[in-house]
Amino acid sequence: MNINQFYEIEHCIPAITVQLSLEDSYLKEGDTVDERLLAGDYEGIKFPVVFIHYDGRRWEDILGVGTASLYVISEKIKNIFESNNLTGWKTFPVEVLDKRKRKIEGYYGMSITGKCGPVDNNKSEIVPYKGIPYLSGEKAYKGYHVGLDKWDGSDFFIPEGVRTLIGSQKVADVFKENQIKRLKPVNLADVERWIIDLEADGEQDNGEESGSNMDDTSQCVSIESVSYIKKSAIYTREFGNIIVDNKLTKDNAFEYRNFFMRKIFNIIINQTSHDQCTNINQFYEIENCMPIATVQLSFDDSYLPQNNSEHERLLVGDYEGIKFPVIFMHEDGNKLEDILITFYPSLYIISEKIKNIFERNNLTGWKTFPIEVLNKEGRKLIGYYGMSITGKCGPVDNSKPEIVPYTRIPYLSGEKAYKGYHVGLDKWDGSDFFVPEGVFAIIGSQKVADVFKANRIKGLVPVNLADVERWIIDLEKAEEQDDGEEFGSNMDDASPNVNIESVEHYNREIGNILIDKKANKDNFLKYSNFLMKKIIILEK
Repeated sequence: MNINQFYEIEHCIPAITVQLSLEDSYLKEGDTVDERLLAGDYEGIKFPVVFIHYDGRRWEDILGVGTASLYVISEKIKNIFESNNLTGWKTFPVEVLDKRKRKIEGYYGMSITGKCGPVDNNKSEIVPYKGIPYLSGEKAYKGYHVGLDKWDGSDFFIPEGVRTLIGSQKVADVFKENQIKRLKPVNLADVERWIIDLEADGEQDNGEESGSNMDDTSQCVSIESVSYIKKSAIYTREFGNIIVDNKLTKDNAFEYRNFFMRKIFNIIINQTSHDQCTNINQFYEIENCMPIATVQLSFDDSYLPQNNSEHERLLVGDYEGIKFPVIFMHEDGNKLEDILITFYPSLYIISEKIKNIFERNNLTGWKTFPIEVLNKEGRKLIGYYGMSITGKCGPVDNSKPEIVPYTRIPYLSGEKAYKGYHVGLDKWDGSDFFVPEGVFAIIGSQKVADVFKANRIKGLVPVNLADVERWIIDLEKAEEQDDGEEFGSNMDDASPNVNIESVEHYNREIGNILIDKKANKDNFLKYSNFLMKKIIILEK
């Protein structure tokens, strides 16, 4: 009999789906109730079996219970299996309780009574493992050679000595016709199983628990890889596929899980520490995209001595000699937002809401300082904090970017730009927020970009460093050529062709240019004046 005629019924339940667990009070120490429930051996088991809502939030037709191949199914799935006369399974009564201990009706436990002989790994081909991204170099068995010579003819069955759920061609057809989700028939000839010696690896385990919140993983691991393993079904599925080849108890399942999780991340870290930590595609410039209506603040003139560098020290979190709270005055704009700009590149004021989002998501490389924000009438605005960036990396290398036509501001045809922002990632300290040596740009990790997107944070936009364009302009030369005539800040002397969109482009772009220069308030205004006139002349 050929394995091509049979299917492994693979777990593909996402993390959002409700997961159940056996009620702790129900289980006796050392009991194998989960294994006996799976095999339909109910001797001594008290019914209904109680399952508690453990994790996830979406109730579906098939729910996992934290043990390999044991599932709770809905009335709908039960009826589909019965109406198609599938064999080798039966149900047992359950009581499903949500997190408030309320009963959820319409579910059944599913036991598998069909059997076949043991798995023969000698018949499988050994191939590179592709089950989890980033695990290149690992090996897998290709083809799942169960003992079909001892198969009892059931549609659902489990090989001797493991917990893998196998289905006949009829089972695969029923799943497809009824569009059953969360369990997926995979032809046994195509099944790949990671080759890992759990007994040997268990001896090597140092016993240190791998943090479930992933805070102990390398910063070089991209958020996609963390999500792929932790949040999607792949980690649960793959660990389950390993467990089904071993009769594991609840205790050693957790022990192996701990080692397994750290093994995955050790391999990811080893293989990506160079490529991902030196690849600008994994990082983002946090660009100012605030409209001119947004309130802009400036330091209280009486607070700062002439030519001081408080703005730079506040940005990088060097507070020595600074008197708190720092006073900021309402300078311009009329719309209060969660992120407010100051007169200085990359120095922002954030609301309590943004502070809480960053803290809740464990973003690193930033801290707040106390401020006092006064509106134009001198009244205090409550609930804002100054934001410093403590993370660091090496300087920008302008020899690496491609030089391309500049497209960021309309009407500037013929100007050139650097394409790609090559910050010194070889000296990156691993923080989520960081500032390159010698400039004012704020850079964020993939995690920062994901947090901004998930929380719809406005006013600042993460732009992939590979896509960043920076206008090539010699500000020192521009200063020499400037005729000194001030360009009106209220735009009254601007061309009638200058529209509000180009003004917003200008405001944003002048900041993006000046973060590449350690500009003080004086030369910021001088460069701003020259660049604004240059834009308007070109626009005319």
